[in-house]
Amino acid sequence: EREFETLLNNPESARAVAGRSDLVIVGASGVPIADLERMRFLWRVGSFAPLVSGNAVIARGSKETVAILGTDYGGDGQIREMRLAEPATGASRLAVSEPGSVLAPVALAKRNGWRVGSRVALVAGGRRAELPVAGLLELSGLARASGGDVLVTDVFTAGQLLGKTGFVDRVDVVLDDGVSIETVRRQLERRLPRGLWIEKPGRAGETAVRM
Repeated sequence: EREFETLLNNPESARAVAGRSDLVIVGASGVPIADLERMRFLWRVGSFAPLVSGNAVIARGSKETVAILGTDYGGDGQIREMRLAEPATGASRLAVSEPGSVLAPVALAKRNGWRVGSRVALVAGGRRAELPVAGLLELSGLARASGGDVLVTDVFTAGQLLGKTGFVDRVDVVLDDGVSIETVRRQLERRLPRGLWIEKPGRAGETAVRM
């Protein structure tokens, strides 16, 4: 519960996480990654991106608590804003999307003495991990979640770190201009298995806090 309160109880954090979502798919125990296949039709009318969230403690340096956000870099760019401060272009940008690395806001990296290539030691749920910094983020969009005390990584790395392997916390959906939200909602309701449901972006944050 504290994880979601820290991340979503702040309106600015909730907006940063929700991004431009039109609909959010959630579940009582999360959304199984295996069920994402049922949502592939959404690529014809918009985009969707799963998200894994939780907290971790920086094991070396500041020892502060940071939010961990695991995203799908392929679909997330249409939903949540992320701007790289470093690296910016070229082959180095490709390394950013590789599993097992993190993106850190510039201010957080500066406080802890991190640069691109530094290794970040984290503890989450009794698990310890060291992940390389693949890039630095400007303090905008997703990097503003939790007041900028956040590390962004891929869905699978976040799931392993937070003990949520095989599940995501939510799936955000953004639709193309002119696409009926209610029509897509009805299609999703027919396809989703029992235990998953659809909410508005703001409602999904409130539900997570209650849970």
